Parts: sequence; structure tokens; C-alpha cells
Amino acid sequence: MENILELNSVSKHYKGFTLDNVSFTIPAGYIAGMIGPNAAGKTTIIKLIMNLIKRDGGKIKVFGDDNLESEEKIKSRIGFVYDEPNFYDDLKLNELKKVVALFYKEWSDTKFAELVEKFELPLKKKI
Repeated sequence: MENILELNSVSKHYKGFTLDNVSFTIPAGYIAGMIGPNAAGKTTIIKLIMNLIKRDGGKIKVFGDDNLESEEKIKSRIGFVYDEPNFYDDLKLNELKKVVALFYKEWSDTKFAELVEKFELPLKKKI
């Protein structure tokens, strides 16, 4: 079975904090979460996976691809939400869709419309 995520000996050093030699895998088809106290490294791991910060050592693979070599390909398949939402307060949902869709080569207007209908979202109101 292919792993959807692999971290092998990943390290990141900050003044006063070190994420040292972290390794784990998540097989395809599984759901995983990270639980731990504040400052345990959960956010650092997510930022490393998404290549938002540079790792000091180790390897990361997402969907079987190296997260540095295949960054654009990987990010086009992932959606994630920051802990603080950063929406454009003045945009309506149908306007926001136009902005977000630009980041995904395989964006599906059909799937978007299905979700809007399923969750009864107002397309023409500010979110």
C-alpha cells in the first residue's frame, strides 16, 4: 500500500525549540490527526509538509512525491485551513470561488456547485 505521507528523520531548529528526527507514515486511505500540548511541534510539522518553512534535515513525501521537488503538483491536490481564517470580507462566495479556483489546475465548477447546493450556501452574499 502506498503511503499518502512520509516523514523521515525530519528536523527543524529554532532558538528555544527543536523538532528533532521526526519520522512517521500515513498509509493511503487512512485519516490521522496530531494531538499534543502547545509548542509540541504540530504546526511546525504542517508548515514543513506544506513547504512553508525550510526544514533543516530529513525527507518528506506527499502522495509519493518529494515535497520540495513536486511542490506545485502536491499543493494542487491539497486544501487546508489556517487556524485564523483569512477571507476577503468584502467578497461574495461566487467571487471568492474565482480567486480560489486560480490556484487549482483541476478545479471543478461542477463539484463546487454540488457542495454549494449540499450545504445550502448563499452564492451572492458576503461570507
